[in-house]
Amino acid sequence: TLSLIRVLAGSLLFYTHLVWSLDLEAFLGPEGWLPVEFLRNSVQLSPYDGQTQWSVWSPFFWIKAPWLLWSVHLVALATFFCLMVGRFSRTAATLGFLFAVSYAHRISPGAFFGLDKINCLLALYLMLGPCGARYSLDSVRRQKRGESVRPSTSANLAIRLIQLHLCVIYFFSGLAKLA
Repeated sequence: TLSLIRVLAGSLLFYTHLVWSLDLEAFLGPEGWLPVEFLRNSVQLSPYDGQTQWSVWSPFFWIKAPWLLWSVHLVALATFFCLMVGRFSRTAATLGFLFAVSYAHRISPGAFFGLDKINCLLALYLMLGPCGARYSLDSVRRQKRGESVRPSTSANLAIRLIQLHLCVIYFFSGLAKLA
C-alpha cells in the first residue's frame, strides 16, 4: 500500500510542480506575484521573548538569479520523478519532502491550496517506510539480485499515520463547516 501511495504521491508532486514551470519566475522569482520582500516583512512576534521571527522559511527567498531558480526547479522535478518511478526511493522521499515544503513556503499565502498540503503530508510519511519495496525500479533491481521483500513494521506505521492525519484533517474541516 505504501508503495502504491508513493507512485500516486510522486505523480502528484511531479505534475503540480511541473505546472509551476509554465511561469516559474512569476511564481517563485524574487519579484514575482508575491515578492520575497513582502514575505520577509510579514513577521510575527515570538510568544516567548517578543522578538520578531519569520512566519515561513524557504531557500527560494535567497535565489535571485533566474538560472539558479531554474536549476533548483529542475533538480526538484528530477527528485519528484525519481519518487514517482521508485528510483532511490527513500532518498527521493526525503528530498521530495524538503522540496515540497520549500515550494509551499515560497508560494504561501498566494497560491497555497489543500493539494499542496496533502503533497507535503504524503511526502513526509513516505520517508518513514520502505516506499520503494514494490512497483519501483528499486524493486526490479532487488529482484534481479535475488533479494526478497519482507513485511515492514515501518510501512504499517506510515500507513496508520497517514490515516490518522487524514482523520484529523476531516475532523477539523467538519468543525470549521459547523461554525
